[in-house]
Amino acid sequence: MPFYRISEMEAQFVDMGKARMRSAAGELMKAGVITYPEDGGPPPHFHPNEEQFLLVTEGEANVILGEVTRVVRPGDLIHIPRNERHGLRILEGPFSFFTVKSPAGDGDLYQDYNRAADAEEARKKLESVPPSPERKVRMPFYRMEDLPQGRSKVGPAVSHATAGELMKVGWVIYPQGEGPPAHFHPNEEQYILMLEGRMNMICGEETREIGPGDLVHIPRNTRHGIHITQGPAKFFAAKSPAGDGTLDQDYNRAADADEVRERLANS
Repeated sequence: MPFYRISEMEAQFVDMGKARMRSAAGELMKAGVITYPEDGGPPPHFHPNEEQFLLVTEGEANVILGEVTRVVRPGDLIHIPRNERHGLRILEGPFSFFTVKSPAGDGDLYQDYNRAADAEEARKKLESVPPSPERKVRMPFYRMEDLPQGRSKVGPAVSHATAGELMKVGWVIYPQGEGPPAHFHPNEEQYILMLEGRMNMICGEETREIGPGDLVHIPRNTRHGIHITQGPAKFFAAKSPAGDGTLDQDYNRAADADEVRERLANS
């Protein structure tokens, strides 16, 4: 099933950090939403095998990543490379974020967890470092407006993207009535998290109208297309592999693109 409404996905509860997790897994990536209560949060840890991107959707937390500490809020994006120690202290809960990880492994978002040797020291640092909303933005922390604006080669879209070793992610914005021609990615797997607006979308042979809170999984070689019914529409996209870091690198127009465009516009 390529379409998910996050609020209707089965929730799993994880003792470590008191997490509530809703997730889906593909071939190259796994994705989901994790929520911690105000007194929750995992011990500082690292992933030797997995790269991670995290988009904050609710709450506020003080995050340590490597030696950098920063307060994060909804709209903040964090890139966590493999083997990078990280942890968080929740300042305002519940604290929720959308996350993608690669490789997919067994599909469990907690599969590659390894407690950091200095976990207690890092936790104390999170407690003692005064949270500073004015702290200067710096990698690996991003907001959409901090990333360079690009224009899609395949449709009238504006994008703000960044890339890691295994994945590339970014925000994509389309105006009302628009969308790229139906296409497929022979090399890239993709997830889309809908943030604003509404659009008709075809993925494989299934067509759906999607809006905020919907998650779409697009396997490699799966024909898909969109038509914005309520715009502007904004979604967060994640793709693997990272390739050259551009979100429209692996675009291949579908043979029935014109037929699909008409079908979506009239749905």
